[in-house]
Amino acid sequence: MVPKGHPLHSDDVVEAYRWVGETLASALGSLDMSVQALPPDEARRANDPHLAELACYAGRSPWEVVLGERKVVGLSQVRRRQGTLVQAGFALHLDGPGLAGLLRLEPDDRHRVAGAFGRQRPPMLIDLPSLVQTVDAAVERVLAEADPQSRDGRP
Repeated sequence: MVPKGHPLHSDDVVEAYRWVGETLASALGSLDMSVQALPPDEARRANDPHLAELACYAGRSPWEVVLGERKVVGLSQVRRRQGTLVQAGFALHLDGPGLAGLLRLEPDDRHRVAGAFGRQRPPMLIDLPSLVQTVDAAVERVLAEADPQSRDGRP
């Protein structure tokens, strides 16, 4: 939750995602994942509204994190007078082919709903405790840098 007045709060809906997407992409990059947070122009070019309606992980939105053409971090937000709640969802294990089949996606579109590792987790590439620790540390660092007056870096 980022309260109004906090340095990371933005009244712009798209810009509110930027620090989150860039921070999460940086954290995953430090775990040797070749990911990127999608700038708005790239996300709009890569998005297929029809696919996004069927499965959110098949769509592309600004500052979401992708590994190649696969979305691995989806972002959403809830805005209230007090501030903005930004939520991130990590799709590490997703049966993309199975989901694509249920959604009756065309064969050319099935790769877009596969998650970071597809159906199989590569051995020793990443483990959940390392992911949580790395992401938590990255978010804490960005929060503390944005508001050094805060006691624990949290908004």
